[in-house]
Amino acid sequence: MITLHYELDPEVSTPVLTSLARPMHVAAWENAQVRRTVELLTAELAQPQIGATAAVNSIVDLLLVQFVRAWLARHPQERSGSWLGAMRDPVVRDALACVHARPEHPWTTETLAAATSVSRATLSRHFRSALGQTPGAYVEQWRMDLASVRLRDTDEPVESISGAVGYGSPHAFSRAFRRARDMAPGEYRSRFRE
Repeated sequence: MITLHYELDPEVSTPVLTSLARPMHVAAWENAQVRRTVELLTAELAQPQIGATAAVNSIVDLLLVQFVRAWLARHPQERSGSWLGAMRDPVVRDALACVHARPEHPWTTETLAAATSVSRATLSRHFRSALGQTPGAYVEQWRMDLASVRLRDTDEPVESISGAVGYGSPHAFSRAFRRARDMAPGEYRSRFRE
């Protein structure tokens, strides 16, 4: 039996792991993929060689994906009404893939609808049904999550972060960040580094 205990990053509110139970249990012997990946991880840890850190990190990422798949296969009810359930909706899934691949793109409901070949009304209806929010609200939340992590974990200038998360100017980014996190980006960086 493998048990997954995980800590959520408090700066990332996009509900990926938050929609899963804690802790999660999966019997490795019931799932051949999980079992083989655990064996590979065990072998890599038992005899580390050059590139071991990169290999272990990649194997752990793969194991997490396989673990969640195995757990959801045994608990399909956990998908309904959650972010994971939204991934079964092809309209929402395709829109999320666009936003996650290019957070710096000036996404609007209209451009996301065009990218997913549906109408604005259809996209909005699917988002509300699957995630309980509009496409624009999701895009802003995702951008603020990405910016928060960068502010906390890097020395990247605010000007660079603002462009990387889709804001045309540091001023526009600062206004949006203050609205989302109740403080200016610089203050946020200082507070979370102390």
